[in-house]
Amino acid sequence: MKKGLLRGLLIVLFWVGLGLCVYAVAKYWHEARQLLVGIGWSGGVVAAVLLAGAWWLAVESWRMSVLAYSDRAIGRGEAARHLALLLLGKYIPGGIWGFAARLADSSSGRAVPGMVAAGLFEQWGGLASICVLSAALWSAAKFGWPVLICSLAAPPLILLGWRCGRFILAAAAEKVPYRWKSLIQDVVDKPTSKLRRASVCIALQQAVQMLAIVWLASAANDLPISAAAGLAACYGLAIAVGLVAVFAPGGMLVREATFVALSSPWVGYADAIAFSAVMRLVFTCFDLLAGGLAAALGLASKALSSKG
Repeated sequence: MKKGLLRGLLIVLFWVGLGLCVYAVAKYWHEARQLLVGIGWSGGVVAAVLLAGAWWLAVESWRMSVLAYSDRAIGRGEAARHLALLLLGKYIPGGIWGFAARLADSSSGRAVPGMVAAGLFEQWGGLASICVLSAALWSAAKFGWPVLICSLAAPPLILLGWRCGRFILAAAAEKVPYRWKSLIQDVVDKPTSKLRRASVCIALQQAVQMLAIVWLASAANDLPISAAAGLAACYGLAIAVGLVAVFAPGGMLVREATFVALSSPWVGYADAIAFSAVMRLVFTCFDLLAGGLAAALGLASKALSSKG
């Protein structure tokens, strides 16, 4: 009963938050309209291409993560479906359900502990890389573009953090219930050498996504690239805070509040609210399109199989 109530509250929280983003766009329509006019059709096309590139890299990084923890690789169609389940899962009661749905879909013919380990690595890699890239962009906006070279540290820092996590899990393995030990052992025992390519791909995915946000921030607010980089860094850090805030499905409202609080050096209060609301709607459309594309790939694969 309590679980059902909590799930219902999370669903309500997410959709109320999304509704508030629509309300924010309506209330600050003058600012939002200026943002959309500034982006224009050409800017929207460039952003769409960059986000499509980020989607493709997300599919590839998941395939590499699974390969590192499984003896059998997965195809791009299956990986696209797994990504869609993860992205769309947060629209039900929270991101954990997308994670669980992907696990249920992918566990056929594969060891569950390995798939859990791959999923945990992917989530950690996304969080770590977006933090590193956002910090590098923030520093570059403040101190100059040479600082951006620090972003190259994202892949090794992903692996370093994963090694630290494995060490902590190994120390805690003796204190957890027996049913969890196999999951922990799969994370601890597998070598990380096969994860290097996955960590690079995850970092590239986040870099392309951040580039799309820089482009949108620059076009929407008519900002120089340095200021747009700072604004994108604020949004990246807000995404990271939203990921950590597991109590808020999809980071709803937490992401927006964090962005508005951080972005004052570059834009005003009303513009920050309008931009965060527009970006939430942009990424919601991205999630829905990812689901639609995964479904289309699945239908195409079935059609080809039936012809064969």
